[in-house]
Amino acid sequence: MSSPSSYDETRMNRQYALQAARLTLTTMTGITDALQVPFLRVAPQMLNQIITLADTVKSNKDACGQLAKQATDLIDAMAKATVGKSAVHIDESLQEDMEDLRVTLESICDYMIKMNARKMWKRILASSDDGAALFEFRNRLANAVQIFQVRDQISARISQQAVSQDILQKVTNIHDHLIIPQKDESYQISEFLYTPPAYPECFYGRDDFVATAVNLILTNSPAKLAILGPGGVGHLIYKHREANCWNHL
Repeated sequence: MSSPSSYDETRMNRQYALQAARLTLTTMTGITDALQVPFLRVAPQMLNQIITLADTVKSNKDACGQLAKQATDLIDAMAKATVGKSAVHIDESLQEDMEDLRVTLESICDYMIKMNARKMWKRILASSDDGAALFEFRNRLANAVQIFQVRDQISARISQQAVSQDILQKVTNIHDHLIIPQKDESYQISEFLYTPPAYPECFYGRDDFVATAVNLILTNSPAKLAILGPGGVGHLIYKHREANCWNHL
C-alpha cells in the first residue's frame, strides 16, 4: 500500500486544522455570547470569516489552515479565562492588548480576502510573499499568547483589576462619608478632619490612654483609625486589678 503523497498529506493537515477550528468555534460561541467583554463577543464572527477564507484560498492552503486554528485556539483560551468577568474589570493595559489582537485578526481577514481575489498567475508570483506574510501573522499570534499569558495569568490580570477597583471604591466611600455633608445635615462638615478633639482638664484614671489616643488622632489619617467605644478599656483594667487584689488575700 503506497503512502500518501506530500500533497495529500498537506491537504489532510489543512482539513484537520480547519475541522478542529470549527469545533472549537462552535463550543466557544456558547461562552462568548454570555460574556460582558465586547472584544470577545465579536471575535467569533471574525474567526468564522478567517476559517471560511482559509478553506477557500488557492495557495498556501496549509499555512492558512494552521493560522485559522491558531487564532481560534487563542480566542478560546481567552474566553474561558474571562468567564464571569466584565469590561468593568479590565484595565486600560489589557484593553489595549485586546485592541491590538482585534487589529491582528482583521489584518488576517483582509489579507486572505486579497489572496482569494488574485488571478492564478498573480497567485503564483505572490506565493512566496504570501507565505512570509502568513508566517508573520503566526508570530504575532504567538506573541499574543505571551502578552495575555493565556490560561494561567489572564484571569489573574482581570481579577487583580477587579480587586483594585473594589478597594478604591470602598476608600472613596469612606472619604465621601467624612467630607461630604449629609442631606439632613448640610450645615455640618466633619471637623474631625481639621481640629483634634478637646483634651479634658480632668480625666482621672485614663490619662495614659487618652494621651495615646490624641497622639494617634493627630498623627494618622481618620480613614486609618478604629476607635473603641467608651468604657471598654477602663472596665477591663478595673476587672484585672480587682482580680489581682483577690489573689493577694
